[in-house]
Amino acid sequence: MPKRLTALVIGNAAYTQINKLSNPANDATDVAAKLAARGFTVIEKTDCTHKEMDHALKEFRASLTDSDVALFFFAGHGMQIDGENYLAAVDADFGNETDAKHSSLP
Repeated sequence: MPKRLTALVIGNAAYTQINKLSNPANDATDVAAKLAARGFTVIEKTDCTHKEMDHALKEFRASLTDSDVALFFFAGHGMQIDGENYLAAVDADFGNETDAKHSSLP
Protein backbone atom coordinates (compact mmCIF):
# COMPACT_ATOMS: atom_id res chain seq x y z
CA MET A 1 0.00 0.00 0.00
CA PRO A 2 1.48 3.41 -0.94
CA LYS A 3 2.22 5.88 1.79
CA ARG A 4 -0.12 8.81 2.22
CA LEU A 5 1.85 12.06 2.07
CA THR A 6 0.57 15.42 3.32
CA ALA A 7 2.24 18.84 3.31
CA LEU A 8 1.44 22.32 4.56
CA VAL A 9 3.30 25.01 2.63
CA ILE A 10 3.07 28.67 3.68
CA GLY A 11 4.78 31.61 1.99
CA ASN A 12 4.33 35.03 3.62
CA ALA A 13 5.67 38.09 1.82
CA ALA A 14 3.16 40.97 2.04
CA TYR A 15 3.86 42.12 5.59
CA THR A 16 1.99 45.19 6.77
CA GLN A 17 4.29 46.50 9.54
CA ILE A 18 7.74 45.42 8.39
CA ASN A 19 9.64 45.03 5.15
CA LYS A 20 7.81 43.06 2.50
CA LEU A 21 9.71 40.15 1.03
CA SER A 22 10.01 39.33 -2.65
CA ASN A 23 10.42 35.54 -2.74
CA PRO A 24 8.37 33.63 -0.12
CA ALA A 25 5.16 33.35 -2.15
CA ASN A 26 7.17 32.16 -5.18
CA ASP A 27 9.14 29.74 -2.99
CA ALA A 28 5.94 28.32 -1.52
CA THR A 29 4.39 27.86 -4.96
CA ASP A 30 7.52 26.12 -6.27
CA VAL A 31 7.84 23.83 -3.23
CA ALA A 32 4.12 22.97 -3.34
CA ALA A 33 4.36 22.05 -7.03
CA LYS A 34 7.39 19.80 -6.44
CA LEU A 35 5.72 18.07 -3.50
CA ALA A 36 2.48 17.55 -5.44
CA ALA A 37 4.49 16.07 -8.32
CA ARG A 38 5.95 13.58 -5.83
CA GLY A 39 2.57 12.43 -4.54
CA PHE A 40 1.92 14.80 -1.65
CA THR A 41 -1.50 16.20 -0.93
CA VAL A 42 -0.55 19.85 -0.44
CA ILE A 43 -2.26 22.58 1.53
CA GLU A 44 -0.72 25.72 0.03
CA LYS A 45 -1.22 29.16 1.58
CA THR A 46 0.34 32.53 0.81
CA ASP A 47 0.28 35.87 2.62
CA CYS A 48 -1.60 34.57 5.63
CA THR A 49 -2.85 36.60 8.55
CA HIS A 50 -2.44 35.14 12.02
CA LYS A 51 -5.99 33.81 11.88
CA GLU A 52 -5.43 32.26 8.44
CA MET A 53 -2.18 30.59 9.57
CA ASP A 54 -3.95 29.19 12.62
CA HIS A 55 -6.76 27.86 10.42
CA ALA A 56 -4.24 26.30 7.99
CA LEU A 57 -2.49 24.53 10.88
CA LYS A 58 -5.82 23.14 12.11
CA GLU A 59 -6.65 21.95 8.59
CA PHE A 60 -3.21 20.34 8.35
CA ARG A 61 -3.53 18.67 11.75
CA ALA A 62 -6.94 17.24 10.80
CA SER A 63 -5.51 15.82 7.56
CA LEU A 64 -2.75 13.98 9.43
CA THR A 65 -5.10 11.30 10.73
CA ASP A 66 -5.06 9.78 7.23
CA SER A 67 -1.37 10.43 6.52
CA ASP A 68 1.78 8.39 6.93
CA VAL A 69 4.20 11.26 6.25
CA ALA A 70 3.77 14.96 7.07
CA LEU A 71 5.90 17.88 5.92
CA PHE A 72 5.70 21.56 6.90
CA PHE A 73 7.40 24.35 4.92
CA PHE A 74 7.40 28.05 5.79
CA ALA A 75 8.98 30.94 3.90
CA GLY A 76 8.75 34.40 5.41
CA HIS A 77 9.87 36.39 8.43
CA GLY A 78 10.66 34.55 11.62
CA MET A 79 11.94 35.69 14.97
CA GLN A 80 13.21 34.42 18.28
CA ILE A 81 11.88 35.84 21.54
CA ASP A 82 13.06 34.53 24.90
CA GLY A 83 14.62 31.50 23.20
CA GLU A 84 11.44 30.48 21.35
CA ASN A 85 11.04 30.70 17.58
CA TYR A 86 7.99 32.31 15.96
CA LEU A 87 6.67 32.40 12.39
CA ALA A 88 5.39 35.86 11.51
CA ALA A 89 1.97 36.28 9.96
CA VAL A 90 1.61 39.13 7.47
CA ASP A 91 -0.47 41.08 10.02
CA ALA A 92 1.85 40.40 12.98
CA ASP A 93 2.11 43.27 15.47
CA PHE A 94 5.76 44.15 15.96
CA GLY A 95 5.13 47.02 18.42
CA ASN A 96 6.82 45.11 21.25
CA GLU A 97 7.87 41.54 22.08
CA THR A 98 4.61 40.67 23.82
CA ASP A 99 2.50 41.79 20.87
CA ALA A 100 4.82 40.04 18.42
CA LYS A 101 4.56 36.77 20.37
CA HIS A 102 0.77 36.89 20.47
CA SER A 103 0.31 37.75 16.80
CA SER A 104 2.72 35.11 15.46
CA LEU A 105 2.86 31.33 15.63
CA PRO A 106 5.32 29.58 17.96
